[in-house]
Order: sequence, then structure tokens, then C-alpha cells
Amino acid sequence: MQFSSEFKIERVNEIQSPSSYADLIARDKASLDLFWLKDDSLDNLDDLPPPDVLQQEIIEHLEAALAAFREVAAGLRGPC
Repeated sequence: MQFSSEFKIERVNEIQSPSSYADLIARDKASLDLFWLKDDSLDNLDDLPPPDVLQQEIIEHLEAALAAFREVAAGLRGPC
């Protein structure tokens, strides 16, 4: 299935457009509660790794995600 460039531009603009609070709440299953982000495996916050270790882990995860995204982007461009 091929999409026109106009459709792609419209879709990108739609995705990148900021949503108002009212728009978010109007969506099905919308919730701004962040309680679900809690990691239940962290019973004792004193057992957390030091901040520099956490920082390095975050950097590694972000770099891996960026590499994966670059692969997807390269695949979307197709052969040159």
C-alpha cells in the first residue's frame, strides 16, 4: 500500500500537533495517572544503584533506542 506524500505530511503534522487537556481526556481510556510507572520490584529505595550507574544505564538504553530508530528510518527511505 502506497501513501501519497500529502497524506504523509498531514499524518506527521497530526502526530506532532500538541493536544489540549480536553482532547486527551476525550480519548477512550485516557488517564493522566502515573501510578502505574511505579516499579514494584523496588521495595527499598536504599537498594537503588548509585546515580552514576543509573545515568549510564539510561544513556545505554537511549542509545540503543536511537540506533533502532535509525534502522527503521533507513528502512523507510528505501534503496537510494
